[in-house]
Amino acid sequence: MNDKNKRLSILSHLEEFAFYGLPDFNDAQRNQYFKFELQEWKLIESCSSLCAKVHHAIQIGYFKAKNTFFKFSLHKIPHHDIHFILTRYFPNDALSVFSIAKREYYSQQQNICQLFGYRLWSNDFLSEINDHARTLVRRDVSPNFLANELLSFLKNKKIIRLGYTALQDIVSNVLTQERNRLKLQLENRLTKSHRKSLDQLLENDKTLSELASIKQDAKNFGLSMMALECRKHHVLKQLYQISKTVVPHLNLSQQNISHYASLANHYSIYELDRFNNKEQTYLYLLCYVLKRYQLVNDTLADAFDFQVKKIEKEVKAKADLIPDEEKVDKQIGHLLLIYTDDNLSDSLTLGDTRKKAFKILPKESIRIVGEKMIKKPQRKMENQWKERENAAARYKCHLRSLCANIEFSSLLPHNPLLEVIQWMKGVFLKGQSLLQQPADKFPRAFISKRMALYLTETDKEGKETINANRYEILVYRQIAQQMQTGAIHIEDSVRHRTFYHELTPADKKEPILVTLNIPWLKIPFEEHLDSLFKEHDGRHIKFPTDVS
Repeated sequence: MNDKNKRLSILSHLEEFAFYGLPDFNDAQRNQYFKFELQEWKLIESCSSLCAKVHHAIQIGYFKAKNTFFKFSLHKIPHHDIHFILTRYFPNDALSVFSIAKREYYSQQQNICQLFGYRLWSNDFLSEINDHARTLVRRDVSPNFLANELLSFLKNKKIIRLGYTALQDIVSNVLTQERNRLKLQLENRLTKSHRKSLDQLLENDKTLSELASIKQDAKNFGLSMMALECRKHHVLKQLYQISKTVVPHLNLSQQNISHYASLANHYSIYELDRFNNKEQTYLYLLCYVLKRYQLVNDTLADAFDFQVKKIEKEVKAKADLIPDEEKVDKQIGHLLLIYTDDNLSDSLTLGDTRKKAFKILPKESIRIVGEKMIKKPQRKMENQWKERENAAARYKCHLRSLCANIEFSSLLPHNPLLEVIQWMKGVFLKGQSLLQQPADKFPRAFISKRMALYLTETDKEGKETINANRYEILVYRQIAQQMQTGAIHIEDSVRHRTFYHELTPADKKEPILVTLNIPWLKIPFEEHLDSLFKEHDGRHIKFPTDVS
């Protein structure tokens, strides 16, 4: 009993019963599984005694339901199953013996396997199933996943499933082999410097260790909470580089990385620090750092987008409250255009007024000014930029530190916004202000002609200058917009990276296809497509060669 309790739990109680427990038929299922075809009935009839016939009939029905065999005496199986078989197939016989000889039992197994094309489990298949288990464990180390996949593998191969304890032993052994493999890899890959950096996460000389503080999730996008996230980002950044160096050599799937990362979060700092296998601790920490750094980047990016939208919404609301002088401009424009309206007769008293107006301002000039005032009002945009400048301190307070910590990338060659971001980071890193920078030092390739009107000014000496506050705000707005369109992304992220990261490099395609072991993926596309079309009326169905 003690040995059984020490065995690895690989299936839930319900799963174990589903695979290894006797079928629990209802009336409809009895009618389905205890309905025998001609070949099945011949096997039953070939038995010498009534007990053997009933046993064979029940074994065939159970096999059809679960594709495995059960050792049982007839008096221990469900009474309704026995009653169904006797009343339907042997109504005039009385069952007096309830067990059969071992020779008869194994003979029935062989007959059923031959009939349904299955093979009995033997140790000859052990090497094959162990090889498959070693492939599966690279995808997912969860015992439940391994057990279910191995059972599915046996079913597809039409091999009678092995016993539950034997399955437990196989899963346990392959997990032990995987742990030993990872331990050896980590021993070879981790330097003393790497180990020291990882150990610092577990040092508890402060009230809260570094790892404990890193585990805390951000509750909101407020200033103080984002300051803590930036601090986490700083702590994780160096460790992340170690993870990116070591983890790829461990040949772990994303599922297993997530699994080990979750274990670092599951165990307490005390438990992690006292594992007998120190490499196991390092494995959990490396995977945790890898995933946590990406999630912190996501949090910073989400906070950046949130703050830009929030401040922009407030800015536009305030700009809309400013008295709308555009209406006045339009009225003046319409008034001016009256003087150029050819539909009005000069015989009106207005005619004299028009003549005098044209002496002051030529007719065509009045037309141009009036149309410009009606069709191209820019006051609303100018009001928004004035409000943005008034809110410059909020933009800087909430967004500057986020921008400094996030590493932006782009698949677009020579994206001018990246140049601006790097230049601004360099200025702030030196402890300088944009206000101190000469106008000719500001990168301008990302500024459109329309936006340039609101960013450039002329000083007393007639030289063009850049409004530094508006410039910085425009950069933050452009970052938020390009993150939405995908023009820029974050490499070390989950939600803000590009789809390109999900694609498999061409040089790694073949090994992955072998690992997946999906037959149709191994066939060249043209051959696979051709196999989908069956002959119809003596001809192959083909696509038309000229499709418009």
